[in-house]
Amino acid sequence: MQFAHTKTQTTKPKRSNSMLIHDDEDFDISLSSMSIGLSSKLRTHLSARNCCDCRLVYTCNGLSSAVLCHRLVLSASSVYFRLFFKYNQPQSAYDSSQQCYLNEYHCTFNFTEKTLLTCIDLLYA
Repeated sequence: MQFAHTKTQTTKPKRSNSMLIHDDEDFDISLSSMSIGLSSKLRTHLSARNCCDCRLVYTCNGLSSAVLCHRLVLSASSVYFRLFFKYNQPQSAYDSSQQCYLNEYHCTFNFTEKTLLTCIDLLYA
């Protein structure tokens, strides 16, 4: 009986340090692929412009209009919108199409509406 007990104890698989490192690498790879998948899903959701959290009310060369967007996406621009959001306080406005309150920003640009909308579309790409 004692021999069987000893055999049970000695047959337990032991993990080597190299195996632990390999497992950690696999874990890192799976985390990065999860991150890529999540990033892809978030990008798709934002590109569809669902659940926008801000309305940009703009005037371009005398023509006024508004566009729904995400502050997160606009803040990704290198300078302009990041500084714009830092120094301009929004007004809270109810949006009946989304049935929620949005942060509304008012701004004026010295270029065409098409240029502004193209720039915003590029931020979503």
